[in-house]
Amino acid sequence: MFWSQIIYVLVLISAVACVPSWDGFIGARPQASIGNLVPGASFIESLGSGISFERYKPKYLVTDAPKGVAGSLLVQDHTAPPLFYINNQQLWQLNNQTSILRVNVMNVTDVPGHPAPLKLEISDEEDGLQYGVWRWRGTKLHYDLGKLSNDGVWLKCQTKGGKPGIYTSLIPGPAPEGCSFTTLHSFVNRIEKP
Repeated sequence: MFWSQIIYVLVLISAVACVPSWDGFIGARPQASIGNLVPGASFIESLGSGISFERYKPKYLVTDAPKGVAGSLLVQDHTAPPLFYINNQQLWQLNNQTSILRVNVMNVTDVPGHPAPLKLEISDEEDGLQYGVWRWRGTKLHYDLGKLSNDGVWLKCQTKGGKPGIYTSLIPGPAPEGCSFTTLHSFVNRIEKP
C-alpha cells in the first residue's frame, strides 16, 4: 500500500512537470523563458567610447514609451531591458508572448530638433525607410539600405527631453554636435546563415 502511494505521487509530480507553461517550471523567470520562444532573441547593449570597464554599467536599447506602445528607441541602463531579434531582415522587439513591435528607421533629415538624419523608433506598423536590411555581423548590429550601410556605427544623441536617442547615418562623417558614436551588440549565440 505504501509503495503504491509513493508511485502515485511520483506519477502526479511528473505529469505536472510535463505540462508546458509560458513561464517555465519552478523557479524559472518569465523574462528568460520568452527568449526560448524566439531563438536568437536577446538584449541589445550599447558600447561606446570612454567606457571604464572597472566601473562599467551596461546601457541597453530600450524605449521611452510604456511597454507595448510605439515610441522612440534610446540607450540607458535598465533592470529589465526588452528582447530584440531579426526575422526576414527586419528587427523586432518582443514585449510578451502576444505582442511584438517593429523597429523602424525614420528619415528625420528635414525635421527640426533632430541632430542626425535617421532615427530609430518602434511601432506596430511598418513606417519610415522601406527595403532596409537588418543584420548581425558577429555581435554587432548593422543596417543596410541598398548599397549603403551604417557599418554598425550608431549615434547616441541627446533629444529635446535630455534622453539619449539612437540615430544613424548611411554616409560616413563626424558625429554631429551633441552626439557620440556607439555600437549596438547582442551577445547571444546564434546560428549564422551562410
